[in-house]
Amino acid sequence: MTDLYAYSFYSPLSMAEIFQRLDALGTWRWIERDNDNWGEYISARALRDPHDGMVKLISDGGRYIINVYLRSDQPGAGAAFAAIRDTVFQQVLPAIDASDILKTNDIES
Repeated sequence: MTDLYAYSFYSPLSMAEIFQRLDALGTWRWIERDNDNWGEYISARALRDPHDGMVKLISDGGRYIINVYLRSDQPGAGAAFAAIRDTVFQQVLPAIDASDILKTNDIES
Protein backbone atom coordinates (compact mmCIF):
# COMPACT_ATOMS: atom_id res chain seq x y z
CA MET A 1 0.00 0.00 0.00
CA THR A 2 1.31 3.43 -0.95
CA ASP A 3 0.04 6.92 -0.24
CA LEU A 4 1.64 9.96 -1.84
CA TYR A 5 0.30 13.49 -1.61
CA ALA A 6 1.42 17.11 -1.46
CA TYR A 7 -0.03 20.46 -0.50
CA SER A 8 1.16 23.95 -1.30
CA PHE A 9 0.67 26.64 1.34
CA TYR A 10 1.70 30.08 2.49
CA SER A 11 3.49 30.71 5.79
CA PRO A 12 4.90 34.03 7.03
CA LEU A 13 7.81 32.09 8.56
CA SER A 14 11.25 31.47 7.08
CA MET A 15 12.43 27.91 6.60
CA ALA A 16 14.65 28.31 9.68
CA GLU A 17 11.66 29.43 11.75
CA ILE A 18 9.56 26.55 10.43
CA PHE A 19 12.31 24.11 11.40
CA GLN A 20 12.48 25.58 14.92
CA ARG A 21 8.72 25.33 15.41
CA LEU A 22 8.45 21.79 14.10
CA ASP A 23 11.47 20.70 16.12
CA ALA A 24 9.85 22.17 19.26
CA LEU A 25 6.55 20.48 18.40
CA GLY A 26 8.31 17.15 18.85
CA THR A 27 5.93 15.08 16.73
CA TRP A 28 8.76 13.87 14.50
CA ARG A 29 12.53 14.45 14.36
CA TRP A 30 13.06 17.05 11.64
CA ILE A 31 16.36 17.29 9.75
CA GLU A 32 17.68 20.26 7.79
CA ARG A 33 18.79 19.21 4.32
CA ASP A 34 19.98 20.60 1.01
CA ASN A 35 20.06 19.17 -2.49
CA ASP A 36 20.32 20.23 -6.12
CA ASN A 37 16.62 19.71 -6.89
CA TRP A 38 14.96 21.60 -4.03
CA GLY A 39 17.71 23.64 -2.39
CA GLU A 40 17.34 23.88 1.38
CA TYR A 41 14.49 21.80 2.78
CA ILE A 42 13.54 19.89 5.90
CA SER A 43 12.36 16.32 6.28
CA ALA A 44 11.14 13.89 8.90
CA ARG A 45 10.61 10.14 9.03
CA ALA A 46 6.90 9.83 9.77
CA LEU A 47 6.80 6.03 9.91
CA ARG A 48 9.41 3.60 11.17
CA ASP A 49 10.27 0.08 10.02
CA PRO A 50 8.60 -2.04 8.82
CA HIS A 51 6.78 0.89 7.20
CA ASP A 52 8.39 3.60 5.11
CA GLY A 53 7.21 7.17 5.48
CA MET A 54 8.82 10.53 4.79
CA VAL A 55 7.52 14.07 5.05
CA LYS A 56 9.44 16.76 3.18
CA LEU A 57 8.90 20.49 3.33
CA ILE A 58 10.40 22.62 0.56
CA SER A 59 10.26 26.28 -0.42
CA ASP A 60 8.69 26.97 -3.81
CA GLY A 61 8.61 30.55 -5.05
CA GLY A 62 7.14 32.32 -2.01
CA ARG A 63 5.08 29.31 -0.95
CA TYR A 64 5.96 26.02 0.65
CA ILE A 65 5.14 22.45 -0.30
CA ILE A 66 4.63 19.66 2.19
CA ASN A 67 5.14 16.32 0.46
CA VAL A 68 4.17 13.04 2.14
CA TYR A 69 5.26 9.61 0.93
CA LEU A 70 4.03 6.53 2.84
CA ARG A 71 4.55 2.87 1.94
CA SER A 72 3.83 -0.35 3.81
CA ASP A 73 2.87 -3.95 3.18
CA GLN A 74 1.89 -4.46 6.82
CA PRO A 75 -1.65 -5.06 8.09
CA GLY A 76 -3.14 -1.90 9.54
CA ALA A 77 -1.15 0.39 7.26
CA GLY A 78 -4.30 2.31 6.31
CA ALA A 79 -4.84 3.35 9.93
CA ALA A 80 -1.18 4.39 10.25
CA PHE A 81 -1.45 6.41 7.03
CA ALA A 82 -4.63 8.13 8.26
CA ALA A 83 -2.88 9.03 11.52
CA ILE A 84 -0.04 10.67 9.57
CA ARG A 85 -2.51 12.72 7.51
CA ASP A 86 -4.24 13.81 10.73
CA THR A 87 -0.90 14.83 12.22
CA VAL A 88 -0.04 16.88 9.13
CA PHE A 89 -3.35 18.77 9.18
CA GLN A 90 -4.00 18.99 12.92
CA GLN A 91 -0.48 19.61 14.23
CA VAL A 92 2.20 20.35 11.62
CA LEU A 93 0.45 22.90 9.39
CA PRO A 94 -1.16 24.83 12.28
CA ALA A 95 2.20 24.97 14.11
CA ILE A 96 3.78 26.83 11.19
CA ASP A 97 0.88 29.22 10.58
CA ALA A 98 0.07 27.61 7.22
CA SER A 99 -2.72 29.24 5.22
CA ASP A 100 -4.13 29.08 1.69
CA ILE A 101 -3.53 25.30 1.66
CA LEU A 102 -3.99 23.81 -1.81
CA LYS A 103 -3.50 20.27 -3.13
CA THR A 104 -0.57 20.20 -5.58
CA ASN A 105 1.63 17.77 -7.47
CA ASP A 106 3.96 15.70 -5.35
CA ILE A 107 7.71 16.20 -5.69
CA GLU A 108 8.48 12.48 -5.88
CA SER A 109 7.05 11.87 -9.37
